[in-house]
Amino acid sequence: SDLLDALAAARADDAVRAIVLTGQGAFFCAGFDLAAPPRDLAQTVRLGLLYRDAHVALLGCPKPTIAMVNGHATAGGLVLVLACDYR
Repeated sequence: SDLLDALAAARADDAVRAIVLTGQGAFFCAGFDLAAPPRDLAQTVRLGLLYRDAHVALLGCPKPTIAMVNGHATAGGLVLVLACDYR
């Protein structure tokens, strides 16, 4: 939800000419935390929708999106990279 909020704010701000996504540490993005405790069905559905909505927002963004890949981008992290215009 933080990524969706940041994308919406950047999209609405006329001073923003491009959006750059980057990670921290050894990973750009490692995808889902599979070691996290199991979620109930409602939380699982919500997480899936947020994941999809973030990718759709990146793909449909009218401003250029750039994935500044500073490390590994595995699983869902790679999908996030591919949703950006430039890598």
